[in-house]
Amino acid sequence: MQKGPVSKYGPDENVTWETLNRTEVSTVAMWIEVIGTIISALGNTPALTFIGPQLASDLNLVGDTIQLGGTVIQVEDEKNLTYNKIGNIIQVAGNSEEIAGYAIPLNLTDLRTLLQTQGNAIQLTGISLSFIFTQVQPTLSSIEEAYGTMLQILGLGMQTLSGGFPSSNEFGQNLNTTGNWVQVIGAILQAIGQTRYLEKLRLRYLQEASVHTPTNPSVTRYYALSNANQNRK
Repeated sequence: MQKGPVSKYGPDENVTWETLNRTEVSTVAMWIEVIGTIISALGNTPALTFIGPQLASDLNLVGDTIQLGGTVIQVEDEKNLTYNKIGNIIQVAGNSEEIAGYAIPLNLTDLRTLLQTQGNAIQLTGISLSFIFTQVQPTLSSIEEAYGTMLQILGLGMQTLSGGFPSSNEFGQNLNTTGNWVQVIGAILQAIGQTRYLEKLRLRYLQEASVHTPTNPSVTRYYALSNANQNRK
């Protein structure tokens, strides 16, 4: 139920104001996805006995919809057609199918399970493509993003496998719950890594801006922000 990392910029590329703004938008979108992933995980945790079947379905529907919105933002934000963008588009399709699985009546158990399992499998394909992108594209990204993506692949794989068991099967339920929370951990790690990447990109922008005469007044704001962060450290 989660997404791949956003597009990165190589060490030899100039960081423009547009690049920085787009990366900020993608970073916010990734944290929005973290929220959606947590909500979905809560809906897939039978141990929380106060959450009944209808509320669990509603939580999944809301959580997946939030994640879908975050992914769409990232697709729109990335201009070039890369493995990452293709992967995110595939994940939009998979997430949409999973949302359909939670939107139909609870008594259509087999159809709900089929749509949810297929949706997870499609998303697994998409995030794997995004992971390939992180391996072939030189970036300033941190190790958290790589581990975060791998954990999400593992979590989605567990959720997909759980769809092969009857809904009442305890092992299948535990597998699905574990997969959801593994994915949450991965999503948080990936968002942290993306945030660190954004900070590195800001510093690069400031370094390049210091060489040329800044034409954008917001450069001053980033200088002040950077100095404040350094002082806190």
